Amino acid sequence: MKKVTQFFILLSILLFSGCASYIAQNHLKQKETDKGIAHTTQELKNNPSNASMNYYHARFLYSRKQYAQALKFFENAYKYDSNNAYYKFWLGVSYGKIKEYKKEQDIYLEILEDKGKYKIALIYLGKSYYKSKEYKKALKVFEEAISLYKKHSQMFYYYAKTLNKLNKPEEAKKYFIKYLSYYPSYSLARGATYNLNALGDFTYSNFKIDDKILSIKNINYISGSDELEFYSKQSLNSIGNILLDNKELTLYIVAYEKENLKKAEIRVKNIKKYLLSLFPEINFKQIKIAWLQTSKNIKVGKQRFAQDSYVNFFTTNKKGK
Repeated sequence: MKKVTQFFILLSILLFSGCASYIAQNHLKQKETDKGIAHTTQELKNNPSNASMNYYHARFLYSRKQYAQALKFFENAYKYDSNNAYYKFWLGVSYGKIKEYKKEQDIYLEILEDKGKYKIALIYLGKSYYKSKEYKKALKVFEEAISLYKKHSQMFYYYAKTLNKLNKPEEAKKYFIKYLSYYPSYSLARGATYNLNALGDFTYSNFKIDDKILSIKNINYISGSDELEFYSKQSLNSIGNILLDNKELTLYIVAYEKENLKKAEIRVKNIKKYLLSLFPEINFKQIKIAWLQTSKNIKVGKQRFAQDSYVNFFTTNKKGK
């Protein structure tokens, strides 16, 4: 009878612990940081050595950018469950945030020794080498990562930055474009576009549309015509969706074609026509167009570049902003 009672007590503890972890996980998923911290704080009062509660508490602190405080709880999570590669990985990430790159790198290298276990550590190892300015090591790691992964949201970006640091601009352009072709709306897209432009490549440009910065692929046309190409239409789709959401917004489109005013006119009219055909809910007056027979001078940092064929976008609302 005593053994049966002990079994049910142990089972209750396990079930309760699992429930507590589920609640914490849900708060994390819903980005309910304050509720999550309140929950994990109470759980840790009851059981300070609970690995999962230490982990989730660290994640909530990390989301608040309290990296030094988060580190202590990531250390606890790994101490109480040293077989959990996920806890170990986040401990490495946390070291990176406080710029203890050597400790961060050592953790990733230990994880990678266990073949097939948490391979994403390879990409973070490359990032850590990049941030500690060990560019040759970073390059080697990213090359290995590219051979293992078809794509990853940070791999191409940091690989391109590394190539640029090692004075390989043409290769760097290739991978900035590759990143943007996969992730034009991700958080690093704006930086990738800026870096690409600084290298004199305007395949993508950053435009402020309403209160958003969009990384837009250049508006190009099917060879020998003024018909928009497929990827240019995709670029315009993201602009059209913003106009739909804000009826007080006015979009201005200016086309530049050096020494060819007629071509600039036809092309900018085709852009407006496409937007209105795809988004019939947009008011015709929401889109204003203009065309010039000059090149467009673009400033990136301290550099200036002239583009002979270019389309510019900007917006105002009814208040003129």
